[in-house]
Amino acid sequence: MAHHLGPGMHAGYPQNTMVLLRVGLLFQEGLYHEACREVLAGIAAAPEEPTLHLLLGGVYERVGLKDLAAEAFAEARLHSTRHP
Repeated sequence: MAHHLGPGMHAGYPQNTMVLLRVGLLFQEGLYHEACREVLAGIAAAPEEPTLHLLLGGVYERVGLKDLAAEAFAEARLHSTRHP
């Protein structure tokens, strides 16, 4: 199923949307390491996107990395309150 969500498979969809879909699928399957790697790649491509930081916090929280989760959630808040 994840191969249907690979890069270039859905031209026209925003890249962040595809990252969210892939991470959601990996998370649902319990593949937390892969989900973390995917969301970190998304953040590298779009570091100002608060949703990706929020998602990273959720992955960290799920695997028990509370401090990293708190940092990711704080980063999400920071980016969501910035005004262009």
